[in-house]
Amino acid sequence: MQSKKASCKAWQRVCAAAVSVTLLASLSLMSASAWTKDDWNVGSASGKDYGSVTANADGTYTLKGAEEQNSDNSHCGPYTTAGAKSLVDSDRISDEIDVAINPSSMTAGEKFALTVSLNGTDEQYKTELLVNFWKDNDGSVAVSAGLAPNFSAKITKAGIYTLAYGFSKADGKVYADFTISDKNGTVAETEKIDLNLEAAACGARGYVWFSDISVASGLTIGCPNVQDAPILKPSDWVSGEGYGSVDVQSDNVAVLKGSDELNADNSHSGPYVKGNGNLLENGVVTDEVHVKLDPAALAAGEKFSLTASVNGTDGTYLTEFLVNFWKDNDGAISVQAGVDPSFATQLTEGGIYTLRYEFIPVGDQVLARFSIVKDGKTVATTSDVTVGAADEVQGRGYIWFSDISVADGLEVYGVIPSDEGESSSSDTSTSSDTDSNTSSDTNAGTSSGSGTSSDSGTSSTSKPSQTGDSFPAVFVSIMAIGALITAAAVMVKSKRD
Repeated sequence: MQSKKASCKAWQRVCAAAVSVTLLASLSLMSASAWTKDDWNVGSASGKDYGSVTANADGTYTLKGAEEQNSDNSHCGPYTTAGAKSLVDSDRISDEIDVAINPSSMTAGEKFALTVSLNGTDEQYKTELLVNFWKDNDGSVAVSAGLAPNFSAKITKAGIYTLAYGFSKADGKVYADFTISDKNGTVAETEKIDLNLEAAACGARGYVWFSDISVASGLTIGCPNVQDAPILKPSDWVSGEGYGSVDVQSDNVAVLKGSDELNADNSHSGPYVKGNGNLLENGVVTDEVHVKLDPAALAAGEKFSLTASVNGTDGTYLTEFLVNFWKDNDGAISVQAGVDPSFATQLTEGGIYTLRYEFIPVGDQVLARFSIVKDGKTVATTSDVTVGAADEVQGRGYIWFSDISVADGLEVYGVIPSDEGESSSSDTSTSSDTDSNTSSDTNAGTSSGSGTSSDSGTSSTSKPSQTGDSFPAVFVSIMAIGALITAAAVMVKSKRD
């Protein structure tokens, strides 16, 4: 299955228009971390150790600090001087880097620091802006900036964060700024910092340096590749033996119906797809089901449920993400997701909708997200929920209509016809906070007869079989136990020699 390099800005964007252009300088189809493995330096002429850089199969990099501990309790990480721009040529220069940060996976005492320097017109060091990150005693990752004593921030949710540095000149002076953003926009930002330097004496950016990486697993840099969603053809859907029927209309269209047998939870099991899934080690796993929906055509009480599972590294079931749809009293189709109690939306228009699942490697964790897309635009999306540790999850297991209680069935497409508008696979935007902590880690809950979901994200009916393996009823996510620590708000860093 081919993969395409995701733009962190394209993959993460939701409300990019709300993000200040002066703070997030690039919205190009590239990860903000544009440096390659070879751009990072891990040693110097003096023999000093600057850690290591390892390329990952999913297109990201893992940076680690040196084993040697410095006198200030830091472990020097890699640095780069590549791609430097100069204030001689512009009123503002900036650099951005994408870092996977998951507070729950960092342990007490783990920390890292990132600093960016500015050189003079003589190409010699002038100053730098150092920002510190550490696991705080409240379970968050706290952030401080040495030159901005009034700035502080807390990162509480797992996700890929863009760390942006800027240097600008105005009225003969030079200023610096720092911004943390995620796919929703700005998380925190400093005020403009007066560096007490004359603009005429300042030149290019010097180094971008992880002056400390005291994190055992290192830091994952960059955005993972986004793998193309496989085309689910009518022939891919498995039916019979209690899993409904598939009425093939063409090579591209099929009508899926639920089983005549009514299950104990008032559902009618429908067809499923078990193969053709991608692996997490190669990047974001995406699956899309294109379904024609018309609220006006559904009768009161008609409903259906769609769920996607992930397998463990041994190929057996790990957990799943169940979403329920039903005709509500407003005449619309209501939608809820058990693993994300905050998610609820209504579909009021007829048309072909893309139901999209994304399983996203973020450092040492895997997050899941469900989105509804119509005419190439995202209608609604859930928060990101944790489905397991990265070293536990292999890839997608099955896509399953665990309930089709719709008399006429569901018309499902392999590819959206061109006369129905642009294929939704061209739109990878999302609209929710990256959040692995607010939803239930036990993924408990079933689709009910009313179509509403309870506290869980798993279907209670008999799951599609998998050779030689059985499925646990509930998967419990790994949760890191927070420990009390006292972290200094500002840590003194030695400049790169």
